Amino acid sequence: MDKLKSLLAAKKKETSEVRGDKKWMRKADLEAARLKRLREEEQRELAAKARKKPRLVDEVSEPSRSRDADAARRGGVARQRTPEEVIQRLRTLGQPATLFGEGHPERAERLRRVEKELDVDANDGEVHGKNIVLEIQREEEAQRRAEAAVRAQQRGADEDDKPGEDAPAAGGDAAPADPTAAAFAEAARALQERLEEERMEPEDLIAKYLRRWCDAWKEDMDARPEAVRNGPAGVQATNLFKQTMLFFRPLFERLERRELNAELMAGLYLMVEAMRQRHYLQAYDVYMKVTIGNAPWPIGVTQVGLHERAGREKIRLGHKAASAHIMTDEATRKFLQGWKRLLTFVQRRWPTDPSRSVDFNAQTGDGWGAAGGGSMKQALIEAEQKGEKPDNKWAYKWAVENGAGKCSVPEKWEYTLKRAYAAMERRYETQAADAAGKTAGDA
Repeated sequence: MDKLKSLLAAKKKETSEVRGDKKWMRKADLEAARLKRLREEEQRELAAKARKKPRLVDEVSEPSRSRDADAARRGGVARQRTPEEVIQRLRTLGQPATLFGEGHPERAERLRRVEKELDVDANDGEVHGKNIVLEIQREEEAQRRAEAAVRAQQRGADEDDKPGEDAPAAGGDAAPADPTAAAFAEAARALQERLEEERMEPEDLIAKYLRRWCDAWKEDMDARPEAVRNGPAGVQATNLFKQTMLFFRPLFERLERRELNAELMAGLYLMVEAMRQRHYLQAYDVYMKVTIGNAPWPIGVTQVGLHERAGREKIRLGHKAASAHIMTDEATRKFLQGWKRLLTFVQRRWPTDPSRSVDFNAQTGDGWGAAGGGSMKQALIEAEQKGEKPDNKWAYKWAVENGAGKCSVPEKWEYTLKRAYAAMERRYETQAADAAGKTAGDA
């Protein structure tokens, strides 16, 4: 009540100042008085800004002068050249004459760095050598190829030195190689590896298979012929591979430091499990849930174009999967994009039935890799000719659990995450139990 009285008093005082002794006033007079007050307030604000502007100019110009001084000190001998000489020298070396916001000291410093990277004659300014960085990359590539050739020769020599059916064994007795013993040894090795993987934490399991698949991808790229590798498609595939390896660096760091988002880690864990069993369609389904989610799309399409739906905030708040992880930060978006590229390679390197593949045979060409000549279909044919038949037991189990042959509603992403969380929790418990048992044994 007191607030209402004070408001009425203030309003009465305001109108009395404008009206004066008059008992009534026209509405036009009230509007003119209001506009007058607004103009006075604007003039006061402009005056305040004018008083503040010189002080801001001084504060901004001081760091600029200090930066110019630092750049001049860094320039060294290059700063003694005139701007025309520096520009002419940069153009001779094939560099931009001036970058945005660049002054003469910064330009001279850039010229000094360019001359340091290139073998330049100080007298005529001509480039007599090659870019050192590119030369180092070429040397590393040649060294990797030489090492791969040496390893291939060693494998061939080992195969030639193996005793045949008529050759004497190491003990002196002529005994043929036992395929049964070799099969048992391979089965024991696979069993030991599977037991070790079952006791791994989810982060370690994801990092292990990610490194294994990246190494296999690199070997597949190096196995291409020289002509294919240097062709347009080969260069494009090589650049794509190198870019993907850069995208995976933040993922490896987060896995090592255990800083990966729980929901994102659950999605990666499910994709690794599906890709291990060569069920690439299931891995792709999880990938789409992680990157996009299964929430309603917040944009509608009409004849007039795109427009935002009414109540889109309710749509986003009502579905947790609407805030996809691919949009959280740039590093996450990049390594998720790289994971899709890795999935494309893995299903070509370890092919399976087309019904369990994604975009089967959509990517063809020798430049994409040596396995199958860059073709998923050819890779599958070669695997069948070698007798490599993928195990479909896991796929059959997944189909039965998800109602194969039936038209059912897809499972919600939150239920899929619950199962993944439970599986990862069992791994953490197993790891903790092993650590406790080891500590008790040492005591």
